[in-house]
Amino acid sequence: MNDELKRLLDLQEIDLVIERLQKELEQIPLEIEGSRAKIKEAQAAFEGEKQKLTHNQVERKAKELEVSAQDEKVAKHEKELNSLKSNEAYKAMLGEIEAAKRKKVELEDEILNVMEQFDAITKELKAAEIESKKVQQELDAVIKGLEGKAAQLKGELDAEQKKREAFIPQVNKDLLIKYDFIRTKKKSSAVAQIKGDSCGGCNTGLTQSAINEVRKGKDLVICESCSRILYYPAPETQTTTA
Repeated sequence: MNDELKRLLDLQEIDLVIERLQKELEQIPLEIEGSRAKIKEAQAAFEGEKQKLTHNQVERKAKELEVSAQDEKVAKHEKELNSLKSNEAYKAMLGEIEAAKRKKVELEDEILNVMEQFDAITKELKAAEIESKKVQQELDAVIKGLEGKAAQLKGELDAEQKKREAFIPQVNKDLLIKYDFIRTKKKSSAVAQIKGDSCGGCNTGLTQSAINEVRKGKDLVICESCSRILYYPAPETQTTTA
């Protein structure tokens, strides 16, 4: 393997580390966003139970007011009974009194049902509150850990980028331009190892002539299919780099 190719492989190793770090960094904001979404979901569930409780209390108050209204109606009609002149009017008023009393009983049954719902909602509210606090605490810790990981990765990435900048002057300028162009175009490795009799980058079969030229290591050989620079490491240094 000639020195130019060796330097390209060394550069590629740096670039692969940079690429890995960048991908990990790109995932962290998504993971943080996901954690925050789960926190909001738990908080929304808690708020939903609070709204149910508020609605229950409003409903109970409204029915209690209706009960009071029926009591007032009964009291009013009972006072009016003595002033009625005819039996028909008297019977009609008694009917209204009985209807008001029946309505009151119905309302009281409904209030009991609402009170039972209140107890159930209160339990669900407490459970939702506990869950919300638990999720908040756990995911706050997760987010803090992710933020710490991001800071660490940024430090590692900065170090690798500086390492690349320091290494660049060792690479032939024209060769560097070609290398960077291939990496950008392929969005992957620019230097590919020969695997069997195929290019490790695109898996296209190579001619024996091309393989022999790569083995000689005198000149750089390009894969005719994907334009990657080919290399053939010695058996003891073979890797899976593509």
